Amino acid sequence: MVRFVAFIDKHIPKWALGSMTFLVMEHCPGGSLIDWMARMNASGRKTTADEATLIAAQLVSALSYCHEKNIVHLDIKPGNVFVMEDNIEV
Repeated sequence: MVRFVAFIDKHIPKWALGSMTFLVMEHCPGGSLIDWMARMNASGRKTTADEATLIAAQLVSALSYCHEKNIVHLDIKPGNVFVMEDNIEV
């Protein structure tokens, strides 16, 4: 799970028409799950069952945590799932 860094509420960027709320999260240099899948595809390597299981377990763990804290994401998709620099290793 990506580490939370800061919460900025009621900030008005110069380019915005009104105030906005921002969550500042840890940088994940591995990119998104989409990026990881593209790297896998480009290298011709198939995802192993162990890797797929690890990804699924980590996603379920993150969603469980959000559910416990009454956090609603509203846009869960591979482009919004981030991986660390070491990618996904089993």
